[in-house]
Amino acid sequence: MIGKILIQALIIGLLSTGAYGIFTRQTNDPYQRVPYGQTKTREYLCIGGIVTVVASVLLMMTTGSSDTLVSTKSVDSPAMNYKPPF
Repeated sequence: MIGKILIQALIIGLLSTGAYGIFTRQTNDPYQRVPYGQTKTREYLCIGGIVTVVASVLLMMTTGSSDTLVSTKSVDSPAMNYKPPF
C-alpha cells in the first residue's frame, strides 16, 4: 500500500513539475551569474520534491479504511431505544 502511494505521489510530482516547467519557460538571461540550466534544474528538483512530499502525505491521509458513522442497514434490534427522552 505504501509503495502504491509513493508511486502515485511521484507521478503527481512529475506531472506538476512538467506543467510548471512548460508555463515558466523563459529565454537565457545574459546577466545571470549561474548558467541557466543549473538554476532551472535546482528549481525543478525543489518544486518536484515539495509536490511529491505533499501529495504523498495527502494520499496517506485520505486512503485507508473509511469508517461510516451512519449504517445503511436497518436495525431491528430490541436493544435499541426508540422512545424520546421527554
